[in-house]
Amino acid sequence: MSSWRRHVLALLPERRRWLEAPDVTVYDAFSEVSSAFDAALVGHDLTRVDALLGFGAWALRQQAEQVWNAAGVVFLEHIFDKPDNFPLVAPRLPMSLVRGVGTLWEGRLTPKQLNELQGRLKHQGGSRLSSKQGV
Repeated sequence: MSSWRRHVLALLPERRRWLEAPDVTVYDAFSEVSSAFDAALVGHDLTRVDALLGFGAWALRQQAEQVWNAAGVVFLEHIFDKPDNFPLVAPRLPMSLVRGVGTLWEGRLTPKQLNELQGRLKHQGGSRLSSKQGV
């Protein structure tokens, strides 16, 4: 069993039967992770939110392009699709995750939200979120 599949299984044990099917792709799995993330936010299950964000950060560090790409485009790019998510999620983001996918959020977040993320990076000694001027 692949490493990403084992990680998803640990996070979503209720989806074991589905996840073990050979035709389930890493993109399918991240779609489930994204749904679980949304449900955790609705239920204010911050432990689960943190675990799912941690998995996203782990996925971004993987060498397999399929894994980090799926994490970015299927899950992490969309964590702020609901505007109410920002105040709850932004402070919980691992900085490695912000550095890894921050540019994906540029077209999705307000300038104020982008500046807040940029400020967090600077405060923690990180680099710029974007190479764009004014962000």
